[in-house]
Amino acid sequence: MSILTKKEKNTVQTESEKRIVEFSAPKVDIVEHEKEIKILLNIPGVAKEDVDVQIKEGQLVVKAENKTSTSHEGYKLRYQEFNSRSFEKKFALSERIDGNNISAEVKEGVLTLILPLIEPKV
Repeated sequence: MSILTKKEKNTVQTESEKRIVEFSAPKVDIVEHEKEIKILLNIPGVAKEDVDVQIKEGQLVVKAENKTSTSHEGYKLRYQEFNSRSFEKKFALSERIDGNNISAEVKEGVLTLILPLIEPKV
């Protein structure tokens, strides 16, 4: 199973300038058991309704957005790093994976994807 990553750039604005900050996809662990592959993505601050998992063209595509919102009423903003960030991460699916029964759960800042393996035909 190969992992394809995509780096995205977000802009952090101050009052008089723009700074480009690299935001890469989250850290990932992939573990395999005899009946399944488990993919864990570290996504702190991302709500489960802001996670989208799809299968497209033989790839598992995970998209998410951290919609951080801060209010500074009565203050003049001087510098900001809290902003909405999004990512997309793709995983190539082998023929051994049952794409119809993939499950996902977000708990305590970790997205866990369970990819059941198809029993080999004898």
